[in-house]
Amino acid sequence: MTDATPNSRLALFLSSKAITQNQLAEMLKTSQPTISAILGGNRNLSKGMIARLGAVFPDLDKDWLLTGEGTMPQESSAEQEVSILTAPTPSVPLYSLESVAGFSGQGVQPQYIEKEIPWANAKDGDFAVHVTGNSMEPRIPNGSMVLVRPYNYTDYTELEFGRVHVVVTDDDRAMIKVVKLDPDNPRHILLISFNPDYPARSIPVSSIRRVFLAVFVQAPL
Repeated sequence: MTDATPNSRLALFLSSKAITQNQLAEMLKTSQPTISAILGGNRNLSKGMIARLGAVFPDLDKDWLLTGEGTMPQESSAEQEVSILTAPTPSVPLYSLESVAGFSGQGVQPQYIEKEIPWANAKDGDFAVHVTGNSMEPRIPNGSMVLVRPYNYTDYTELEFGRVHVVVTDDDRAMIKVVKLDPDNPRHILLISFNPDYPARSIPVSSIRRVFLAVFVQAPL
């Protein structure tokens, strides 16, 4: 598969995620013929479509998508694609917990399962939470739901830096941010917003209780 154009790179990205055209059309709230035309190179990716892709896939490197420079996704094997594409759409629990796209979150939020919701490509252990605030716009709008995935790490240096995470601190604040190492403060990490109006915040690793990787975003209707 060539990756010479944004359209073909999008096709490569979808292949790495084992996402079908119908699934992508449902995620982006558009039609399957529109997706087919884009992937076939008969329709250019608009700025609006690129923004919607960024909102749905926070791990999509838009520089790579547009220019080919940046982080390229890994291909899935044919066996993995078949096993995922033929499986029924799984459901995940939607928790009442709000991941705040800001730094003014409340502590000690009530946490309970509101309902089960279908989410393509979810894995065992994944769950969904609400997003409130606009510091992660335009890629993660206020009112979105984000699918998060727990992962184990023995040291903070093993976090997937540069990607979006939900970070839960000791005072029970849950914040959705891009996580990076703080070069000026040992054993601190930077919580970075997509919205440039919100400055980065450095927090000590010792104040972090749990970290979850943000895998997919469903923008509000």
